Amino acid sequence: MIPKLRPAPSQEFLETQARYFEEADSLKYSHQTRHPYIMKSERALLDPIQLQEGQKFLEVGCGEGGNLFFLRSSKAELFGIDLFPGKLWFAERELPSCKFVCCGVELLPFRDGTFDVVLCRDVLHHLPDREKALRELLRVCRPGGQIVIIEPNGKNPVIQIQIWLLKAERGIRRNSPESMENLLFHAFGSKPVMRMRQPLPVFRMVLHYRFGIPRVGYWKFVQKGFDFLNVIFEKIVPTRRWAFLVFEHRKSA
Repeated sequence: MIPKLRPAPSQEFLETQARYFEEADSLKYSHQTRHPYIMKSERALLDPIQLQEGQKFLEVGCGEGGNLFFLRSSKAELFGIDLFPGKLWFAERELPSCKFVCCGVELLPFRDGTFDVVLCRDVLHHLPDREKALRELLRVCRPGGQIVIIEPNGKNPVIQIQIWLLKAERGIRRNSPESMENLLFHAFGSKPVMRMRQPLPVFRMVLHYRFGIPRVGYWKFVQKGFDFLNVIFEKIVPTRRWAFLVFEHRKSA
């Protein structure tokens, strides 16, 4: 049974996000963890995370557990938290080896320095107080531990289409390499390592599980076509306009 620990985030936040995110999205989870081309791109975003046996890992805003799915074969102890219990009930069924707690990011029910690695993906742009959440990530990470932040780049054309299609994603407009670097610098006290990923991921639109035609992504020649386009886009799209901002911070010992 999932322990339910709910702080009191702002009413505006709850009303804006709950309509879209409160229920588990089984189609999204299946697409993320079973579609051959999407799986490859999703796993690549998590490359900075290399878990060791016996480590404790926390994902904040884990949703249905798509990211935890790719880390489940490690011998680390995996934890996930999310604000919405419907998503966690789904994740608990899919990933019985993981542990889940229902709570907000701004007040984590863990002791200082509990985790060796902390992941926060696609969460910060939904929060009314991002700095408070980041301070919590820093608090629960052990000295010398790793914090990985992954956020969509509001300057990327494909991400801009996502913003236009989904009202719940409008917070991405705040995201840019410069704004995120400044935010993390103020929260962590030092400049994190930043990597840009996926220059122009048109495959995410073409293969989208709701708006696209995901079945064509099973064809090898289509996959090779996307790979070829990615090589071209890497050369012509300015790096700071790539789709995903991946930050890595090491907490000082």
